[in-house]
Amino acid sequence: MNMFFPSSKRRGATLIVTVLISFILLSVLSLVAFNITVGTLRIEEWQTEHYEEQQLLFLARSGAAALGSQLKKEYWKADNGEEINKSGVINVTDAARGFAASLDLAVSADANASYMRIKVTARGAGGKSVSASCRYGRDNGEIYGWDIK
Repeated sequence: MNMFFPSSKRRGATLIVTVLISFILLSVLSLVAFNITVGTLRIEEWQTEHYEEQQLLFLARSGAAALGSQLKKEYWKADNGEEINKSGVINVTDAARGFAASLDLAVSADANASYMRIKVTARGAGGKSVSASCRYGRDNGEIYGWDIK
């Protein structure tokens, strides 16, 4: 007599046990599939946020470099005796990629200082922001001392 295929006396009980075991296996497999799906969605969400943050960081650093290039044209070997405080906002959109951000630009320098402080904050459409600060040397026209936040 086989335990899994008993004689005709207990066919109903065997069917119920088989259905219950199948239901339990199906439930366990469904839970495993659900956990894998939730984990995958969390990873995808993290990657998307990280990608957007990297885009904003690249945009902020590029904005600071472009601003430094503009300062090189305007203030190269200029008189260091003047105090500088300038700011502005630039909106950046890329319709093909569905990307939009705004850049808050600020340049400041104390009187007789050998460098200018450049701060660029990139703000994304989702409310996320990244800030890049650097120094522009008035004497050599170089950008140095990056600080990313």
